[in-house]
Amino acid sequence: MAQLTFPIVADELLVDVRINLAAPDLAVLQAASQPAPASVMARAILDTGSNATGVAASIIQQFQLLPAQHSTTQGIGGAPAVDLFRVSLSICDASQLHLPRFTQPDLLVMELPPGFPVDVLIGMDVILDCRLLIDGPGRTFTIDF
Repeated sequence: MAQLTFPIVADELLVDVRINLAAPDLAVLQAASQPAPASVMARAILDTGSNATGVAASIIQQFQLLPAQHSTTQGIGGAPAVDLFRVSLSICDASQLHLPRFTQPDLLVMELPPGFPVDVLIGMDVILDCRLLIDGPGRTFTIDF
């Protein structure tokens, strides 16, 4: 089983991620001999209180994606409408890119509201596909996959 270990910074579970088009969309480009877009590196926070993963609009716009569907999300202030998009997401260690990556090749994500403190919020839809070990006294956390 592969694993990545990260420090707990400011009491938050922060990771590096790469975002790109969803795998089926990348396959279409490859079949048409078209170049794939470069993936976008971003900072993400693991949030066990969120069911869904969210990505900043600035990242989604780089891929010129159209919404896959429209929905609502439940927040403290009510249930705002959100657009959902298909992307691939890989959790990695940007300082050690030779290490394995935990990848979700076709993930439905919501667009995060403007001003969100990180570019990506990783919710339980992703967390439930790995094992998360939090070592509070050691101030680290490990993702096994």
